[in-house]
Amino acid sequence: MNVKRLKDGFLCLTVLVCGPLWSQVVPSATGGAYPPNDDLKMSIPPALNGAAYPTKVGSEVRSNYIQAGLGFTAAYTDNLMNIQSTHEVSDEIFSILPSIGLDRKTPRQTQELHYGGGFSFYRHTTDLNDVTQNATADYELNLSRYATISLRDTFNQNSNSFNQTAPLAGGGGISGSPQSPSNVLVVPFLNQLTNYVSGGFAYQFARNAMIGGSGSYGLLHYENPGSVEGLTNSDEIGASAFFSRRLSRVQYLGGEYAYSRFSTHPIDSTTDTNAIFFFYSVYLSKELSLTVMAGPQYFNASQPPFPSTSGWTPAVSASAGWQSARTNLVGSYSRIVFSGGGLTGAYYSNEAAASFRRLVTRSWGFGVNGNYSNLRSATPIYTTSNQGGHTWSGTASIQYRISESLNSELGYGHFYQNYNVVQSVSNFPNSNRVFGSINYQLTRPLGR
Repeated sequence: MNVKRLKDGFLCLTVLVCGPLWSQVVPSATGGAYPPNDDLKMSIPPALNGAAYPTKVGSEVRSNYIQAGLGFTAAYTDNLMNIQSTHEVSDEIFSILPSIGLDRKTPRQTQELHYGGGFSFYRHTTDLNDVTQNATADYELNLSRYATISLRDTFNQNSNSFNQTAPLAGGGGISGSPQSPSNVLVVPFLNQLTNYVSGGFAYQFARNAMIGGSGSYGLLHYENPGSVEGLTNSDEIGASAFFSRRLSRVQYLGGEYAYSRFSTHPIDSTTDTNAIFFFYSVYLSKELSLTVMAGPQYFNASQPPFPSTSGWTPAVSASAGWQSARTNLVGSYSRIVFSGGGLTGAYYSNEAAASFRRLVTRSWGFGVNGNYSNLRSATPIYTTSNQGGHTWSGTASIQYRISESLNSELGYGHFYQNYNVVQSVSNFPNSNRVFGSINYQLTRPLGR
């Protein structure tokens, strides 16, 4: 893995996103996942545009700002799922995470950048001490009133949906796309790096018709994957094209073709998938949208010296998002064949994710989120392939705003998994985590 090249690539995208940030223009009316206030211009259904549903409630959403912050988290975990240990290992973890954020919206462009980089210290298991980073960059350009291009990048180093600081404070959301990275987390505390970058375009060529396409690349790299039986690095490339037809101002119907290739190493395996989805999207209100996708999927998996394995399977996906002034609720489900996620081979996958946040008062709020994955091997003849298993994780927390710039969060998380090949982890499948965090953020409008 060339980490330097990966970081340089992310830096280039950052510069692209943040270059022209210093002139402020009053943003246009509410857009995003909801139909525009324009009977001529079509919206892109959430499951097709590659973006995640937001996790913030409506009253927290703002634009045209620059932000700097500093966060501190203290946590206790009763099982680090140490893959080289024969017993449960508990520890206290302390994280310091400075952050910056930029957001700018104009009638032609949307530019967003959020970055947090710091350190995580383990009181006893000091070999896990390492840099913690998470970053997202989004850029969208309206080439004309009816043509749009977009770029997105999500980068994480030793930060995932279970171990991150303040996991419900409004970070990354849930994607409605069935081709998105998997929720599988084999070893959530092991030093690891993930990056997912995508680009897309959309062109409305008639009053009620639109075409579009996208390409993506993602990776999951562990520090020492070869030291643990059943654990691998993985890379993914993908491409898709869609046609969307507007039936009414709030209803869309169409189809999408999606291709992906997953490869793993140091155990070499490759899985190619081709799928055709038919979709229906409806915006039940300004706050609520729903998308359903279904169609056939073909896969071909190879792992020398074994013969290749192929087959057809039905693929299904559904997602919904609701965002009001005080409440945010997002849910997604998919049934597809996929590969990667730290495991070798191809799998029939059932995955679900949900997130809920509620502001009770201006100062008090609470939230819960959860992820579930159930895998069944599609390549049982491969002796190094995992025969299947399941993972689920959940977090609940209470947030309190101490002042305009100072926020606190107290929460509990549980993680469970069972995969027979990663025996050292499956022997102790449960992990519990309690955490408390305090975050200071200074926000200033751009151009002032």
